[in-house]
Amino acid sequence: MERKRNIMTAPMVARICECDLKTIHNWVNNGKMNAFRTPGRHLRFTKADVVSFLRKYGFVVPGELLK
Repeated sequence: MERKRNIMTAPMVARICECDLKTIHNWVNNGKMNAFRTPGRHLRFTKADVVSFLRKYGFVVPGELLK
């Protein structure tokens, strides 16, 4: 179960970044954000990758991601 808590969906990341879901897909496709795909081709992100992205591009890192 620990692994699932460290994985985020694209809509979760979009809410944190306060942007459109398509923007998240564009960032992944342009290599700005690391992600992997499920067997069903859905994007997934590790919390560590999201925190790294947020810091690199000057976003506020929510406290719950630092736990």
